[in-house]
Amino acid sequence: MNEQVNLFQIEGQGRIAWDCFKSKDSKTPNKERYTFFCLPGMGDLRQQYRFIGPLLNEKLPATISTLDLKGHGDSDASNWTEFTPKAVAQDLVSFVKNVATNEERQGKLFWLETHLLLLR
Repeated sequence: MNEQVNLFQIEGQGRIAWDCFKSKDSKTPNKERYTFFCLPGMGDLRQQYRFIGPLLNEKLPATISTLDLKGHGDSDASNWTEFTPKAVAQDLVSFVKNVATNEERQGKLFWLETHLLLLR
């Protein structure tokens, strides 16, 4: 499979892979549209949202951006200086400022992050 990967450059570091699902509803005003930024938990990939993205689009006027964490999935594996929660939040803010359109930023913004907890 030769699938194109969207990559966002974090200044002075590596690139983060991301996908986007957009609702076909063009009648809803921008301020009433939803924009979701979905981050997987450590060890997971953005593809875990492959089912919820299209489902949200069926139910809501929404844009859903799914991102890999730095060093995971199709994101660059090297050139990262920090892996802290604060650094991940800064990456997301940078993504929103530089990739999300003005129309997407005018709507209702949500950040979804999931974690997998394994109990033995």
